[in-house]
Amino acid sequence: MQKSLHHELDSLSLSTSSENENPLNILLPAYETLWRIVLRCFLEISFCHSSDVAAEWKDVLSQFLKNMTAEQFGKRIGKFSARDIVFEALRLYPPTKRIYRQDTDNGSVFAVDVEFIQRTEEIWGTDGNDFRPERWFELESKGNVAYKEAWMPFGKGKFLCPASKMAPMMVGMLVGCLIDAFGSDHWVLEGEGVKDVISRGMPLDNGREAFECLSLRRVIDEKFDV
Repeated sequence: MQKSLHHELDSLSLSTSSENENPLNILLPAYETLWRIVLRCFLEISFCHSSDVAAEWKDVLSQFLKNMTAEQFGKRIGKFSARDIVFEALRLYPPTKRIYRQDTDNGSVFAVDVEFIQRTEEIWGTDGNDFRPERWFELESKGNVAYKEAWMPFGKGKFLCPASKMAPMMVGMLVGCLIDAFGSDHWVLEGEGVKDVISRGMPLDNGREAFECLSLRRVIDEKFDV
């Protein structure tokens, strides 16, 4: 398969430099938005909330890593599942903040503000700007159906993204792996923008260039680090 991909890429006269030796280096940039949601979900769970609450979320994702099936993804432990955690991250930080469509007859451009709709108080409550995975259990328990139409991180109707079923589980897997590796107290967040992460009241910056200066430092004790 890799040889076939190389052949097709060569026919497009693309660069054959070392960085393009692996066709995935050309294909994977399309998943940039996935990594943005992975980062924000990881930050929310690891650095933005009390340790007791975060520990419950981490445990749910840990259980999913041990059994990465659709059933386990949707299995609630208490009031939330791995899917609820990912869906809440996708609600607050939609990969595509706005969807645009153009009328081919007159050239008019129409936009749907996905980010606004997925945070609006009328549907999500007064805490719509907060990361609360348990809200999905609460909405279902109340028989609320408006949220189903308002949640559209992958678009709607015939324009639904083909990754809508696979991507949430990928996000759950990647966030779970990051937490497994860096989610302990032995790692601290550093760099410009840390205050924006740990101070609550507003969602994290969902911009493309946000958090470029953040880094993780491993702490051995209070005086020494590596």
